[in-house]
Amino acid sequence: MFKGIGRQVVVLKNTDSDIFEEAIFILRDGTKASKTDMLTECERIIKNNCTGKIRLKKKSKNKKLFYWGLAIFALIITVVLLLIICL
Repeated sequence: MFKGIGRQVVVLKNTDSDIFEEAIFILRDGTKASKTDMLTECERIIKNNCTGKIRLKKKSKNKKLFYWGLAIFALIITVVLLLIICL
């Protein structure tokens, strides 16, 4: 949470990555570092924090409910049409 304090932020855009659109780093107060030092630190943080495990979002329950509802609707329409045709 920011409480009226100006923070320095480094935003890496156009990463030419198929995975990441951008990366955001927030510098500690009073930090003075060169671009090379910041790049080295960013690489160190990424290397130490990427375990190789990727967390995927679980399938949404709403999506499953939608497909079940669609299937039930199709079944009801089929039954109604069969009743109309048979009568």
